[in-house]
Amino acid sequence: SIWLREKSRALIRNAAMPQPCRGLCQLLLVQSVLAEFTEFTASKPQLQAEVSLEADHYWHLGGFCFGHDPRDREVGLLQGRVQWTGEVPLRKANVYLAGFDGREDRWGRAAKSWKSSSCQQKLEEASSYTQLQPGDFTVRILQGTGTRDWHFVLLSCGEVGAGATLKLTLEAERGALSIFEANSQFHSSSCPAVATRGWWMESRSHLGFWTLVLLAFAIGSCLTALLTCCLSRHLRFGAAQCDHKSCEGGASEVVVGRPCEVSHPPGDAIAKGHPHDVKMQV
Repeated sequence: SIWLREKSRALIRNAAMPQPCRGLCQLLLVQSVLAEFTEFTASKPQLQAEVSLEADHYWHLGGFCFGHDPRDREVGLLQGRVQWTGEVPLRKANVYLAGFDGREDRWGRAAKSWKSSSCQQKLEEASSYTQLQPGDFTVRILQGTGTRDWHFVLLSCGEVGAGATLKLTLEAERGALSIFEANSQFHSSSCPAVATRGWWMESRSHLGFWTLVLLAFAIGSCLTALLTCCLSRHLRFGAAQCDHKSCEGGASEVVVGRPCEVSHPPGDAIAKGHPHDVKMQV
């Protein structure tokens, strides 16, 4: 590659080209060389803690904001690592990592009694928790109803002995939209503001919306069929009544356009002559 760059420089120097073009080619060559020897690294957001454990105590570590998936698929992945030094084995010390999502019945309720609630009460209010062991572990975030913060808390619920030190690292492998530090965001959200989608964009991704649409269509179809049947029966019943009355009416039926007929008197008596000179012949 060094030989190729030297040959490229020689070609640029010997080539018959205007001075501005030659300068541009040299600049592009320098940038390509710099790009070859430059490495870009991206650090992942992580929470770190090193604490001397005490019995029945807690430490707010901070947290991350995660998005959501209406189908309850994984939206975040955390990798954790625990290092432990203490007289009591960690599995007997009852040390937990608890996660609280930002809903009112989770972190909202826990935050109100944060300083007065016991270790067991905090575990009962947590969205999820795991008992810590030395080594690596994984936390998967499933969230289907909204984008919100997740608070992570270290809980020591038993006797840990003297000189017990725990080091914890919690790194967001993917899915974290933001990160916030320990003892912060108790009553606010760190999630970035996002544009609000329209009702159609928001609703069409939910199974319940389509279930409601199909149910409304089925009910509407049943009501339409029922009303059509009732109306048809009413019209047929009205037409049958009219035909029945016509049959019962007989001679009293009035027919428009029929010439009037005069009934003949008994005995075939016929009146003849002028209207004012009527003679009866028997």
